Formats: sequence, C-alpha cells, structure tokens
Amino acid sequence: LILITIFLLVVGIRIYWIAMVPTAQVSDFGRFHNWALQLANNEPDLLIDRYANFTRTLSLLYRFFPTHVAMEVVNILAAAGTAFCLYFLGKIHQRENIGLIAAFMLAVYPPHIALTSTVNTDILSAFLLILSVLLLILSLHKSKHALLVLSGVIFGLCFFLRGAMLVYFPVLFFTLFLQKKQKTRTILIQIALILTVFLSTVFVLNSLIEWVKVEDLVIDESRYLMWPLVNGTNVDALGRNNPEDTKMLFSWPPEEVNRLGFEVLKERLFSHPLDFLGILDDKFEHLLADATYSAETAFLDETHEYHTFQTRWNAPTLQVREIFAQLSQY
Repeated sequence: LILITIFLLVVGIRIYWIAMVPTAQVSDFGRFHNWALQLANNEPDLLIDRYANFTRTLSLLYRFFPTHVAMEVVNILAAAGTAFCLYFLGKIHQRENIGLIAAFMLAVYPPHIALTSTVNTDILSAFLLILSVLLLILSLHKSKHALLVLSGVIFGLCFFLRGAMLVYFPVLFFTLFLQKKQKTRTILIQIALILTVFLSTVFVLNSLIEWVKVEDLVIDESRYLMWPLVNGTNVDALGRNNPEDTKMLFSWPPEEVNRLGFEVLKERLFSHPLDFLGILDDKFEHLLADATYSAETAFLDETHEYHTFQTRWNAPTLQVREIFAQLSQY
C-alpha cells in the first residue's frame, strides 16, 4: 500500500505541476523540441550542435505525437520507473524501508518535478542509469548472464542519449568487484562481457540513427562538447561558466575547435596542475550546493523571461519561484 501511494504521488505531483506551471520550451529544451519537430516534419537545412542522438530519437516520437506533451509523458513514466528501481534496490538488499524512503524523496524532490515539463534528457537518462545498475545487481544475485547483458544494453542506450552519463560507467565495474567469494578471473570476464555489450549497443544505435536525417542536415557538436571543458579548467573563474572563455570558444573557426580547445586544456592542466587542483573543492562545492537550476528554467515564458511568467496559482509567481528555489536546496 505504501509503495502504491508513492507511485501515485510520483505521477500525481508531476501531472499537477504540468497543469499549473506552463513552462515554455526555451533555451536548450526549446532547441531539442524545435529540432525534433523539424526532423519529424522532414524540413531541410538543419544544424544540430548538441545532443544530436537524443534529438533525432525524439523526432521519431514526434512523427506520431508532434508535441512536447509526448516528452512530458515520457518524463512521468521515467520518474515512476526510477522510483520503482530505487525501491527494488533497497528490497533486494533487505532494506525495503530505505528503498521506500528513497522513492518517496524522489517523488517530492522539487528539481526533479520541475524538469518534468521540459524537453530534457536528464530524467530519462537518470532512469536508464539506475535501471542498468539494478539489472546488474540482480544478475549477481540470481547468477543470470542475461540480466548482465541487458544491463549493458540499457547503459548503452543511456550513453547514446546523453553522452555525459559515461562518467557513471565505473559504477558498473566497481559493483562487480563487490561480489564476495568470486574469483578475479570471473569478475574480469563479467567486465569484458558488459563492456562488449555496451560498445556493441552504442555502435548499433549510432548506425541506426543515421537513417534519421533531412536534406542539408549538419551535426557539429565539437564546440558544445568543448565548452564545459574549457570553462571548467579556468582557474581564475573557479571552473565556472564565464564570458571570457565563451567568447574565445565561439571565436574559433568550426574546423579548429577541437585542436585549439585541447591546446587550452593542455596548457591549463599540465602547465599549472596544482592551480587546477586547488579549485576543485570550490568547484564541487558550488556544483553540489546549488540545486536551483530547475527554478530558473521552469518559470520561463516564450520570451525567456521569468518576470512576465505566470503560473495558474493565485499566488504571485515571483513569490512561488522564490519558495520553490528555497525548497530545491533541501
């Protein structure tokens, strides 16, 4: 009964949020939405500079349901799936109460709720990540290689949709080493298997998605991929986004972005490594301490302004936004 209540809470809160907070699809969310619509409508002359795989996959959904509401439904289902995985992870470790608490915390977590109404990769990729970990642990408990293979497939799909999720891949490796009374040789074979399945899945998906295209489609993600690396290694800016690096990055010719970007990284990381290491504490403190991103993006209208945005609640929107930002920090 408690689990069913939590699932209803996950779904109900998010449906209510979408009904009351008509978030506009702007910024990156708007780009994904509009690019996917253009692909779905087979409109020529398109440049995609970020999350090309996600955008092209989304366009397949938009061929049948050409509206951002389709992605909102996906987000709600992914949120419910994530809650189930969290609960089940606790249950298989004989900590069912902890699993229920984790699922409940996800149900009421403001940043996760707010992203439901946007066309984003965050919610879906988080679900695929936790699902792959769950399948991996189940494969160890039940000694079933099929679950291990499925774990690699799911994580391959996760990486395909959001490349940054690769940083979590070591979690799968380390989980395998937590096995008790298991020979090292067996663990290495398991790692080789899941790595092979992961790479094969990514290769197949990348091959298939090439069929999703329009005339004069250009995909160049180099500048977007280099952007966080260049900004993140700027010691003077404490590894945060800054106008100087952004201006420099966008002044480079497209064909020179990778070469010039790696030259900057080499200079910053190898010429002054201690300076970079010295800002890591501040950098991660800033990343982990600020959870107000969704408060900034959820309350935006078509003009990208939050001052003129209106929710469907009677309370003043700016006051709601401020309270929501405060709740997001806890």
